[in-house]
Amino acid sequence: MACGMRGSVARRYWMLSTPRLAAGANEWRTEFLARRVITTLLASAVTPHRMGWGRDAEELALRYGWPTAWSRTPPASATTYEPGILGHDPAPSVHFGPSARLLDSAIVAAPEQLDPLDVRAPSRFAHPAIRRVVPVGIQLARFRRGDSTLIVAAWAARDDSLLTPAVAIGAVLADGSVHTAPSDSQLVGRGRLTVVGAPRIAGVELSDSVRATFARARAVYAATRDSTAVMLSDMLLYRPADDRGPDLGAALARAIPGDSVSAGAPLGVYWEAYGADSAAAELETSVLIERIDRGWVRAARQRLGLEDPDSPVQIRWNEAGPSTGGMTPRVLSLDLSLLPAGRYRLSVSVTPATGAGVTTWREIELQR
Repeated sequence: MACGMRGSVARRYWMLSTPRLAAGANEWRTEFLARRVITTLLASAVTPHRMGWGRDAEELALRYGWPTAWSRTPPASATTYEPGILGHDPAPSVHFGPSARLLDSAIVAAPEQLDPLDVRAPSRFAHPAIRRVVPVGIQLARFRRGDSTLIVAAWAARDDSLLTPAVAIGAVLADGSVHTAPSDSQLVGRGRLTVVGAPRIAGVELSDSVRATFARARAVYAATRDSTAVMLSDMLLYRPADDRGPDLGAALARAIPGDSVSAGAPLGVYWEAYGADSAAAELETSVLIERIDRGWVRAARQRLGLEDPDSPVQIRWNEAGPSTGGMTPRVLSLDLSLLPAGRYRLSVSVTPATGAGVTTWREIELQR
């Protein structure tokens, strides 16, 4: 890229690569700058391998860090005088940087697409306070509140090494500012965070400093544009308990932590529609459930008639839209007991009488 174009990509890289939002600083960027200092100091040195310093050694040091120790191995043969030199990289090391595709600001990513344990990572960082990274199931949803965004989260971490973690919900705005809301120390919990503007990153972090164990899950969002037409919030999936009307607090109290849904119980879906003057007319609302894990084996069995074809389920109705400049909450209870286990996309679409429609969706793993 041209020099003038690199700045925005570099800013986005560091925004996406912050290891711990609750830390108040980007520890991976600090480590990278320290590696820059090391490579500058060693530019005219001889490496412990008795080789001259070059661009290859510089790149390895920038990507994976300077070795913390070296060891010698016996010569390979009696005619070989020099012993072998082994460098021991910092460990355990984790990949906090984003994949190259996420450097495009129009790309979004779900929590499961940001994997710090990628074995083919192009760079790694041995965080001094993190000895172990463990998974955490999470569900995130955003709701407009005037010029602010309410972020709600439900999480579940069941690793034995997380006994008394500090839990925080965090978000990063477009200007790079980080906002966090400390929660409790529950391994399974729910919480909320309100930020001014629209977040570009949101997530939940659990950190056990005694056992140096860290769990996080976060999502990456594309930039939002103000519109006078209908807009939709994210969906919040929960377990309905009664037939009460739409209420975000009640839905959050029973929100599902993650994307795994049991077919044996009804699935509640909560969302909000926002509209301006042009959106106060009648709206057509559509809910679509379609299977998305159709591999080539399954497709072949369907073509041979050995397996039933996938049949999307759709519900459609008309109703009044949001009041002028207002918000309309909606809930829906779905019975998924007749669907086979698999991965599905659940979509909610709203189309005004005039103008373009808008859709919000979430993927779920249906289990039996």
